[in-house]
Amino acid sequence: MTTPTIPFECTPALGRLLDAAKEMADAAGAVSTGTEHILLAMLRDLSAVPVAELEAMGLEPVNTLTQLAILVHRQNTSAAGQAISVQRRA
Repeated sequence: MTTPTIPFECTPALGRLLDAAKEMADAAGAVSTGTEHILLAMLRDLSAVPVAELEAMGLEPVNTLTQLAILVHRQNTSAAGQAISVQRRA
């Protein structure tokens, strides 16, 4: 088990969640960790209390995780494509 690298005091579970979200953002090439990365990290743990609460409200965690991952990928791909086209014009 790794020690969270969050620069403020929080519970170990929250630290692990935020570290996982940062890793996802970094892996996706995002410039910062956004709420979408936090939600992705949270949805990976189907036994987490917030996931159970969302599920009780009618959310299907696995489907939501899949759809959110696709959306984040599209946003990152689109942003990368825009950056490349801007560089080509310069």
